[in-house]
Order: sequence, then C-alpha cells, then structure tokens
Amino acid sequence: MMLSDLQQMADDRSDEFSYVTRWNIEVSAGHGAADPLQEERLEDVAFRKNWLKKQGLSPNELAIFTARGDSMEPTVQHNDMLLVKVFSGDGQVAVPDEGIYIIRIDGNLHAKRIQSDGRGGVLVKSDNQAYDTIHLASDELQNIEILGKVVWIGRSLA
Repeated sequence: MMLSDLQQMADDRSDEFSYVTRWNIEVSAGHGAADPLQEERLEDVAFRKNWLKKQGLSPNELAIFTARGDSMEPTVQHNDMLLVKVFSGDGQVAVPDEGIYIIRIDGNLHAKRIQSDGRGGVLVKSDNQAYDTIHLASDELQNIEILGKVVWIGRSLA
C-alpha cells in the first residue's frame, strides 16, 4: 500500500466525520483552575458522525477541554481530554442527572461529579477520596454554574 492510497482512503472517508474543537481551556480535577479570559483554539478532533448520533450528540454543542489535577482519579486523569456537551444559556440549569460536569465555583472551573442531595441541592464530589465533598443546599445553588456535561474521556498512553 502506498502513501497515496492511504490519502485517497482518508479523503473518501472524510464525510464520515464531524470535528470538535479542542480549546486551550483547562478544567481542574483538583482545587480549581482559573476561568480563562480568552479562549484559544488548539485543534479539531474528529469523531465519527454515526457515533455522535448514537450518543444523541451534535458537534455544534460540543467542545474539548483538558483536565488538570488528580481529584477525579481514577476516572479522569491529569491531561485527559474531556468531550463536553456545553449547555447554552447562563450556566444556571436545573439539578442535573448524576454525572461528571464542568462547573464554575468562585471563578474557577472544575470537572466534578454532581449528584442530587434529594432535597433540591447538590453534592459536588471527587472520585479521589482524598478530596472532600461539597454540599450546596437549594438556596446556595446560585454559587455554582453548571456549564456542561462530560460525555467522553480520551487519554494518551504515550
């Protein structure tokens, strides 16, 4: 097989993929990452259109961020790419289904597990037991912005 054959195969398959932008935005899986003032586009990452469709995702609602820290280990590791379904609007959404979300607290971005407390509030949890759970009662939810849900995690093994 020649290099030109591989290029032709890639060209033939280009309509099978959608591209999601990876931004130079770090979200803390630790104590907090400063909310960036500017967004810098790093690269576009290809995802199969049929996979996105099966997941109920649209490329125009997705972004990729980079995880920093160890608070979500072993699920999310330092330098993992996080494919995030970004919520439109002001970040104030109803208490979400349990999952890993990108949230803003006190101007810092975090990747954390959000869980309902059963009384209208939320628990902000880390998978790493060395980190404390934060409880926000229903009257404290204005202190948190839920920006998006992590729907896929990618990492390099090199």
